[in-house]
Amino acid sequence: MGNLYICYTLCSSSESDGKWDYYTLECLLYFLKNIKRSHPDYVKQARGEVPIVHRPDRRDLIAYLVSSLVALLCLKIRVVTPN
Repeated sequence: MGNLYICYTLCSSSESDGKWDYYTLECLLYFLKNIKRSHPDYVKQARGEVPIVHRPDRRDLIAYLVSSLVALLCLKIRVVTPN
């Protein structure tokens, strides 16, 4: 699972050098499981276990994940709602 990358680039990625870095699925799952922790506590706990979400990406990533979840829930609701 550590080699599966998600289409969310790291803040340090740059279009100018043509190299884009992405968060792994493992990283994002670990982040979601520890989302209520303060960032320093999250980093201390994750150190050595999984790659971490960088602090500059934290707020935008949470917004992205929440909006994606809401979109999925809306899709599911539309599917099960009778016409």
